Amino acid sequence: MMIFRQLNPTDIHFDVRCGDWDLNEARRISRRMQAELVSPCSPPRILRTALGKPYAEGNHGPRWSCSATTGASGIAWSTGQQTGLDLEHDTGEMPTDTLLRDALTSSERIQWSLRPTSGLFIEIWARKEAALKCIGTGLHFPPNRLEVGMPAERWHPVQADRDPETSCWVRSVRIGHNVACAIACRSPAPLRRTPVGDRIQPEPEGTSVGRTTSPPMSG
Repeated sequence: MMIFRQLNPTDIHFDVRCGDWDLNEARRISRRMQAELVSPCSPPRILRTALGKPYAEGNHGPRWSCSATTGASGIAWSTGQQTGLDLEHDTGEMPTDTLLRDALTSSERIQWSLRPTSGLFIEIWARKEAALKCIGTGLHFPPNRLEVGMPAERWHPVQADRDPETSCWVRSVRIGHNVACAIACRSPAPLRRTPVGDRIQPEPEGTSVGRTTSPPMSG
C-alpha cells in the first residue's frame, strides 16, 4: 500500500468515477472513496469542522474534499494543502433570475448572459462550490461575492473583497457525462488523476484526463 509521504506535497490529486447512478448511489460511492483514501491513515476516524469540512482525527494523512451528483462521484486531495472538489449534473434547467443574483457576481452574470445556457451556469457553480469547500466555509460565505471566472482548464485566482482568508485557485476539469467538475486549492500546483484505495499512487506520464491515467496538467 502506498505511503502518503511518498506523494509530492505540492501536487493535487483527484479521482472521479462516472456511471449510470442516481444521486443516492453516487453518494454511497463517494463515501466509499473517502474511506478508501483515509483508511491508510492512523487513526482513520473522520471528523468535521464546525462548517462541515471533513478531516482525519489528529490531521493525519491527506486533506481532501468529496462530491457526488447524479452519474458521478469524486474525491480530490493533497498532502500539502487544502483542496475543494465539486461535481454538478446538468439537468438542462435554466437558472431563475433570483438564483443568478444569489449565485453569481455582477461580472459573472454579464458574462453568462452572453451565452445563457444551463451548462455554463452549472460549470460556474461547480467552480464556486469547489472554491468554497477549499476555503472551508461552504455556503456560509455568500457565493455572489466570490469571483471564480469563466470555466477553463487552467488555474484561476479567487478572492473576495481582498480578504486573504478567501484566497484560493480554481480550475475546471472535463469529465463528460453531462457533469461539470471543478477543483480548487490554496496554491496552484500540478494536478494528477490518481485512483484511491490500494492503487493510491501517482499515475504514469503520457495520458490525458478522461482516460484511466493522466500526467500533471498544465496551468
